[in-house]
Amino acid sequence: MTSKLNFTSASQVPWPEYKPASYTADYIRDKPWADPMLENQPNPPILSYNQYDKNGKVDRRSHTGEYSVVGGFPRWVLSL
Repeated sequence: MTSKLNFTSASQVPWPEYKPASYTADYIRDKPWADPMLENQPNPPILSYNQYDKNGKVDRRSHTGEYSVVGGFPRWVLSL
């Protein structure tokens, strides 16, 4: 019997107390190719997700398909 774990459906289960930590390694910060830090900014820049970001000149599309954006942050969901 083969079972398939589907993280997409699991991610739809309400879990209001889940608060994942936001982390970026220090050596990544302020690199010209890194995204700007979005948290704790009064007016964070708007990044174009699921498309080519012409302002940042970064392709933000995923090879696995479209991903959701929650609270201005991308949420990649792994489907096995």
